[in-house]
Amino acid sequence: MIMKPYGIMVAISIVVIFTLTALLSMTLAPPEANRLNLSSYAEVDPFHLIERDIEEEEVYILGFDRRLEIKEDVRMYTNLLGYLQAKTGYKFRIHVTPKDQSVIEEIGSGVVDFAVTGMGSYIQVKHKYGATILAHGKTTVDDTVGEYRAVIFTKPNSSIKNLRDLRLKTMAFGPRSSTQGHLIPRIMLQEKGLTINDLADYGYMDSHSSTVNAVLSSRYDAGAIQDQLGQRLEAQGLIKIIAESDYYPSSGVIAGKHVEPIVVEAVTKALLDCDPNGIDQHFFSDWERSEMRYGFLPTRDNSYKKLEEIALNIGLVE
Repeated sequence: MIMKPYGIMVAISIVVIFTLTALLSMTLAPPEANRLNLSSYAEVDPFHLIERDIEEEEVYILGFDRRLEIKEDVRMYTNLLGYLQAKTGYKFRIHVTPKDQSVIEEIGSGVVDFAVTGMGSYIQVKHKYGATILAHGKTTVDDTVGEYRAVIFTKPNSSIKNLRDLRLKTMAFGPRSSTQGHLIPRIMLQEKGLTINDLADYGYMDSHSSTVNAVLSSRYDAGAIQDQLGQRLEAQGLIKIIAESDYYPSSGVIAGKHVEPIVVEAVTKALLDCDPNGIDQHFFSDWERSEMRYGFLPTRDNSYKKLEEIALNIGLVE
């Protein structure tokens, strides 16, 4: 059958319309289409440090306590994976713990082999699952102890001037296992004769960044975060620090009880030999916001005794 001229024109018009529609749908795709999917990112090594399908070699999984935005955390700790892989010869993959789960439980169940955590998480996983700490972070170039502080802050225009002013106010903490976001701030309140029962309300956020956002959006009157982030935000005029804590042991790298001793030994040696600002700096292009910015130090069991005591007092460990 021969198609009439107007039929040909209709057919061509339909093809053109479909083609334009397809092109426009790609061009005008919403921004969300290009955003990071965290559920898939948790299972992907963003810098291709390892091959997912290698079956003949064991791959060791590194988890972490959430600190900043997830994309920043992953970028930062991927630096560490590249270094460990080069120095130990073992394969590693990064893992993002889902929001409704805990890196503590993942270490205990063997989902995660190593993790970068604060002392709060380490104390829990040590008591519950027998994990060990391999090393903790140097916070300055000349650091020989490895300590950091927590700060409690408000919005710049807040009438709250000190910790005693927090009575009957609301406060945002980090995760319950967070050292700088929860344990140390609880000590700070306790030293001023306050408990969380003296607050009008309080909540646990999933990271330091979330705590900052919760206060700046006026959902809470005050919040607790790590010192370096707090000092940087105050210098920018974004927050007002009302109290700084004493110094406590900084975050470190821990290993699950199930990890072979020979692997633990190799990773420990690599951490203690690490020089992120010297000979090893080519591995650490996104490391400046890390709590291990200047490398690692050995950890003594008695160095976190006070944190362990407060963890016991508030029921974080048994």
